[in-house]
Amino acid sequence: EGRGVIEGCMSPDAFKEAVARGGEKSLATNIQKLGYINCDLAYHHPQRAVMLTGVVLGADRQPLSGVQLWSVGRDYQGRCPDVSKEEGKFGAMISQFDSSVDVEVHAPRAVEGDEKIEVFFEVKSWLWDVKKEVRKLMVNVAGKYAKSDAEPATWCRPAKTPDPKGKPEDAEKEAEIVWCQARRQWQATVGGDPVYVREADDDSGGPLGPGWRLAHSVALPGCEKIPPPTFAKPIVIDKQTFGPFQTGPPGEFVDVGELVVK
Repeated sequence: EGRGVIEGCMSPDAFKEAVARGGEKSLATNIQKLGYINCDLAYHHPQRAVMLTGVVLGADRQPLSGVQLWSVGRDYQGRCPDVSKEEGKFGAMISQFDSSVDVEVHAPRAVEGDEKIEVFFEVKSWLWDVKKEVRKLMVNVAGKYAKSDAEPATWCRPAKTPDPKGKPEDAEKEAEIVWCQARRQWQATVGGDPVYVREADDDSGGPLGPGWRLAHSVALPGCEKIPPPTFAKPIVIDKQTFGPFQTGPPGEFVDVGELVVK
């Protein structure tokens, strides 16, 4: 939900090399331009495509990196991705030549307030390398938590309704993020048992951010090899469309300039 991005399918250098290669410069047809585009066109017929370049800025004119971008044809079908890099720059977004195109900017934004928390594992390579019991425990930790009225500060993720045909031991357990004053730590618990903890002087700073570690009480072998999950505010995507832009001759780079996200 807003945390993954789709990179461009071809680097600018690869595009330049493909365009510079000898051979047929047009499609094997009398049609000069297709009514659609996808990333394959840049590889197989690069002389029929262009690459869009530019920079993404926030309302404060600071560069935004890691932002999902899409070129969307106005007079043809299809859309191609790219992601803004350092200094907000992008330069690997395929588009149709001599065409009218919009650029969609999908800018992530953290939800305000502390009513919701999302817990997720950024590194997932371990998922199928661990035993079923470990995987079940970690999947139980991850999810969307909502703040309750309980004291001390607590966020809850209710257990899903168990499958009537499933085994009782496979049923999902209720999970909580709760402050433990006695141990001066935030605890992420499953069925009341701490799985991850984060030390703090008091609860004023909240449970978000780094510093989480596996609780010493977790005895399942293999859990210690898994990087701790991320505790963060939910992300929403603000989509803004810029354009139309005219792409120009095939095989070229087209600078669309600054895209300032409101």
